[in-house]
Amino acid sequence: MIDVENKVKALTATALIVVSFLTICAEARVFYVATNGRNTNSGTINSPWKTISYAVGSSSGINPGDTIKVRSGNYSQPNGIYPLVSGTPNAMIVLMNYDNETVTINPGYIRFNSGKNYWKLQGLAFMHSGDNGIHFTGTHAVGSLVVSYCTFSYHQENGIILVGPDFGGVTINDCTIEWNGEIDGVPTGSEGSGIVMYGSAGKIWARRNLIAHNWAKGISHGTASDWQADSSIIDSNLVIDNFESGMDWWGDNSYIRYNYFSLNGTRDTESEEWGDKGLAIANNASGNLIAFNVIKSSGRWELDPRGSNNYFLHNTLIKDHYYTAVPGSPYAATIIFWAANGAGNYFKNNIIINLCSQRLHHYAIIAETYQRYTDQIWDNNLYWCPNPTSPSPENKPFKLYNAPGSIYKTLAEIKAQFPPEEAHSLYANPEFWAYPDSLWLRESSPAVNAGAILQTPFNFPYIGSAPDIGRFEYTGTDSPPWLNSP
Repeated sequence: MIDVENKVKALTATALIVVSFLTICAEARVFYVATNGRNTNSGTINSPWKTISYAVGSSSGINPGDTIKVRSGNYSQPNGIYPLVSGTPNAMIVLMNYDNETVTINPGYIRFNSGKNYWKLQGLAFMHSGDNGIHFTGTHAVGSLVVSYCTFSYHQENGIILVGPDFGGVTINDCTIEWNGEIDGVPTGSEGSGIVMYGSAGKIWARRNLIAHNWAKGISHGTASDWQADSSIIDSNLVIDNFESGMDWWGDNSYIRYNYFSLNGTRDTESEEWGDKGLAIANNASGNLIAFNVIKSSGRWELDPRGSNNYFLHNTLIKDHYYTAVPGSPYAATIIFWAANGAGNYFKNNIIINLCSQRLHHYAIIAETYQRYTDQIWDNNLYWCPNPTSPSPENKPFKLYNAPGSIYKTLAEIKAQFPPEEAHSLYANPEFWAYPDSLWLRESSPAVNAGAILQTPFNFPYIGSAPDIGRFEYTGTDSPPWLNSP
């Protein structure tokens, strides 16, 4: 008798699971939008709606888990698209192009007001609006917006703006974000960054995006008082030719890794800066891992590490660009430390190069006061500044203001005067495979097997007896993996 009862209970439970599954499947519907549709239609593939605004609104009847597929064509939405319903964490609403067809919203933008959560955007191109490509504002849940394979270009303001007080967590993957805030080199608005963030709380996960040619910064922030971005991931992005810095970062405990920053800040005409930088870690930022990045060819300097207790590991930093937008740039370097910079940052296994030969522009490191250099932890780095034309002693690669003796120093003098700084660091040609096309190391490079073996949690895998210095690990062959845009 008991066995029969147990079988009945099991069958009942199974039936409930099946019913629940079928209910979920029945609720997840697919609707269609096409340029030849009507908003009075039923939204099927043979009877599509006409506008995206109607599809994402409350009148269309969409529910959590539904998908809206947009057929090829241009959908002009100059007054913007405003989703008026929300999905759920397990049943997000998807707005995407149909079968990889080309869909443009030109002119047009999309805005998510407070409380509109759990949306996915995929395969759409938002262009030429008088606003931001995405305007995500108010209070949102973590993971409430996922954007992939979209384009945000030629907007009067920013490509994507995330505004607090808590915009939750936003994922931006495999997108093109370019030419915002400018048209043919002429600014069109007061902003113009690729991705800009304002808010007392929120985080982003940005991977494999092209962020280029924006009038302000590639990735930016609000201010130290209203933006944190803790626990974010900025991974494998190509950040190229933004008018100001490639990225300014204020967050804590985040990963900034495998990115390629180049030619940022070279057009910046602010004379008090004489060109902007590739990457800046702001004064209050701490606990960040900045690893395996290439930062090169920026306006005035490549790295501005103002925060404290951050980890700069396995980066390749190269200054090889002469800033010309405003005459009279007083000095330049690969890394600059200001008097107010933080302390306790780790610099290990980095290649730090300055290939410029102009007087006052050829330094690997400048510190406004030498203690800002000695307050950090330095070792197993490779330096190379082969073309100084300044008279002795200005021709040395380190310029540390107020340092004992001469403020100009070689790496050997640094080791002797400030032990244990740079105890295992090198001054040598890194022997790239084919600079500037490839930063892969040749077999004969002094950087091979010359890095520090890092401890948990930074014990990255390596080939050989020790890690290599710089971004790319030599794999045992002189056939490099050429750098391609993501």
